[in-house]
Amino acid sequence: MIHMINVLGGWIPVSGDGSPFCLTLGSKGEPRPAIYFLLSSADDEQDAYDFLTGKDRKGVLMTEFALCYPPCLERDGRYERFTWWGIQSH
Repeated sequence: MIHMINVLGGWIPVSGDGSPFCLTLGSKGEPRPAIYFLLSSADDEQDAYDFLTGKDRKGVLMTEFALCYPPCLERDGRYERFTWWGIQSH
């Protein structure tokens, strides 16, 4: 499932300019890994889906992403953040 993050009420593992999204993996009811990513310009989940599936979205770039391992949203969860300045693991 792809979710656009419209309202930020806490911490997410990506920062910077762009439209933030979360792609969750696995089955509901169990701890699930997630991929958080920023797109340079996107209006909704359909734009993110089109980007990820390779449909023509000229000018859209992924500027940052983070691979999150369960527990994803807790500070003690493990994540790897990939940005233009390098990789950070936490």
